[in-house]
Order: sequence, then structure tokens, then C-alpha cells
Amino acid sequence: MLQVFNSLYWTLSKLVFQVFSILEKAMKASQAAQLKTLATLVERETAEVMKKLESARRDEVKALAKIHKDKDEMVRIKREVASSIVEKGVSERVRLKEAYRKRQEELERQHSEARSRLEEERAKVQKNVDWTLI
Repeated sequence: MLQVFNSLYWTLSKLVFQVFSILEKAMKASQAAQLKTLATLVERETAEVMKKLESARRDEVKALAKIHKDKDEMVRIKREVASSIVEKGVSERVRLKEAYRKRQEELERQHSEARSRLEEERAKVQKNVDWTLI
């Protein structure tokens, strides 16, 4: 009879281990996909902002070209506009990078909580298996 209980215990323990291993693997894959999606989103947002800034620079240069006819003056103005756009671009990239970092930290915190809950559940189920067979 003891042999049957031992066999049952090891079978249940092995099953619990397999189930939680599969859950953990699926959770890790999902979390990695979430982080990758977040990174892709930030890259897309950054590209859109840079396109808008470049478009704004072109529009500003076109508008100024209509006003200023002196070639040397236009070259100087183009440099000033390009410089201001670069500054705006840098500040936008910094802002987006900081927002990404905050979102990534929050996502990683949520992932850590989910892993903790899974480990707690694993321990609880294993304890129930232990108590059930005692």
C-alpha cells in the first residue's frame, strides 16, 4: 500500500512540475513578446517624430526662402533652422527614451509580480499534493 502511495505521490509531483514548467515557459515567452512590442512601439514613435520634425524644417525653409532672396542670408538661416531642429530632435528623443524606460520598468515590475505569483501557486499546489498523500 505504501508503494502505491509513493508511486502516486511521485506521479502527482512530476505532473505538477510539468504543468508549472509549461506555464512558466509560456509566461516567459509572453513577457519577452511584450517587451519586444514595447521596443518596436518606441522605435516607431521616434521615427514618426523625426519625420514630423524634418517636415517642419522643410516647410520652414520653404517659407523663409520666399521672404529672403539673398543667397548668403538663406544659407545662414538654413543652418539656424537645422540647428534648432536638431535640438528639438534631441530633446524629443530624450523624452521618448525616458518614457520608454518608465514603461519598461513598469512592465518588468508586473512581470516580476506575475513570476512571484506563479512561484507561490506552485508552492501551494505542491504543498497540497504533499498534504493530500500524507
